[in-house]
Amino acid sequence: MNIHIYGLDPRLRFCREKLLSELGGFAGDMLILPIPSTRDGKTVLGTDMSFADIIGEFSPGTVVAGYSLPKEVRALISKSGMTSVDVSRDEELLLANADLTAVGTVGRILTEESVAPSGLSVGIIGYGRIGQRLLYILSFLGAGITVFTSKDEVKRDLCMLGISGADSTSLDTAGCDAFSGLDILINTAPAKLISDSVRIPEGLRIIELASGENMPRGINYERFASVPAVMYPKSAGEALAASILRMIGKPKLQ
Repeated sequence: MNIHIYGLDPRLRFCREKLLSELGGFAGDMLILPIPSTRDGKTVLGTDMSFADIIGEFSPGTVVAGYSLPKEVRALISKSGMTSVDVSRDEELLLANADLTAVGTVGRILTEESVAPSGLSVGIIGYGRIGQRLLYILSFLGAGITVFTSKDEVKRDLCMLGISGADSTSLDTAGCDAFSGLDILINTAPAKLISDSVRIPEGLRIIELASGENMPRGINYERFASVPAVMYPKSAGEALAASILRMIGKPKLQ
């Protein structure tokens, strides 16, 4: 079996190695695209090549695996006699990546901060997959946590766990000082929730995990991009391989 990868993302190499070990006896070709596969919906991420150009290099029967493939691209793949696999639709992979993102983020924090976790007060914006894993890990390590969410039911659940839940809608209020007392603020929400007029305490470390431009103008923040690929490429690559195998109906990885 021939497995082709596009891009320099190290997890793709580990994904390829794992798939070859599992599918080496199967005939056919596979193309693995970057994660995500595109930003503009027309060209493959990290290249100036259109999907039509790249797909045209492969023969019918090829399996094309990508992340968040546009509808038009999936249609092109099908029209070319190939099979598309969009791993962004695999909940198991999304959970695995959320876990690796949370663990990697906490790992960086622990190596870069001068105090133990029990001495840190951390704010988490958003309570999706990544936010939940961050809360679990940081709470286990003894950090003080405040979760910013717009959902009343989540705030009630957090209260029962002894975790402070703050209203994220207040972050759009002029003069809001919701971040007072925090050492670190981690944003996991893929939307701009913090108003440009919100007070940012001096010395607050702000970490951006979500994609897009979500931070107020003129503030200093750190963007932790592609944490699974940067911190744990082998684990992330093998999780990607397992996802592809699930979606093409092959046996799960051991």
